[in-house]
Amino acid sequence: MLLERNGFVQEAHSRKDRLSGGPLPNVAVYSLQTPLREPNNTIMPV
Repeated sequence: MLLERNGFVQEAHSRKDRLSGGPLPNVAVYSLQTPLREPNNTIMPV
């Protein structure tokens, strides 16, 4: 379960990195993506 979340978090982080133009803290992405876990909701306001 941890590995699955890790992979999802990394994927979301890479997408947000492209959108924001800069690296974001993994903790912030993890806290945003964990409750959703849906590809369509990877884009969130920062």
